[in-house]
Amino acid sequence: SGEALDPAEQNGWIRAASMQLPSLPVQTLSVETNSGPNALLLKGPISLLLPGGTAEIGSISVSELTAGPAIQTSLSVRQLDMDPLLSRIWRRSVGGRLTGRLDPVHYARGTISADGALKADLFGGEAVIEKLGAAALFSFPVFSMDLRWEDISLLELSRDTPFGRIQGVMRGRVK
Repeated sequence: SGEALDPAEQNGWIRAASMQLPSLPVQTLSVETNSGPNALLLKGPISLLLPGGTAEIGSISVSELTAGPAIQTSLSVRQLDMDPLLSRIWRRSVGGRLTGRLDPVHYARGTISADGALKADLFGGEAVIEKLGAAALFSFPVFSMDLRWEDISLLELSRDTPFGRIQGVMRGRVK
């Protein structure tokens, strides 16, 4: 390209032949990096194995390392099987899939926010989560989101519950 490289910038790789993160399958990691004064870039996309499928994390830009990091990235999921994710709180299959993209996902000063939406198909209907956020992550966190659900079968939702079965269809919204 004919451009001079900034001598303060360094290119490299983060590689792990095997890594295990809490609640995730053992997996490999190979990410190209670029670092400079007070900044780090992990070049995406980065595939992350999850119970039930794969998520893709976009490039991760980290700045203001000395003052408290500011991080920006994105997250995409395609047809993630929700049963393995919900198995600890829901004892039977919901037969659901999670899809969507959050872009950008931004973190700074204990606050995280995400534009975009995640959609879950479950119990014969769908739930959509948008405007995700959390503040005061390291003290008493406050979470925010817009959540709407449509055509959720109460019969499917209440099947195998100790209080019996409920019939009908549920629609609603929480902001």
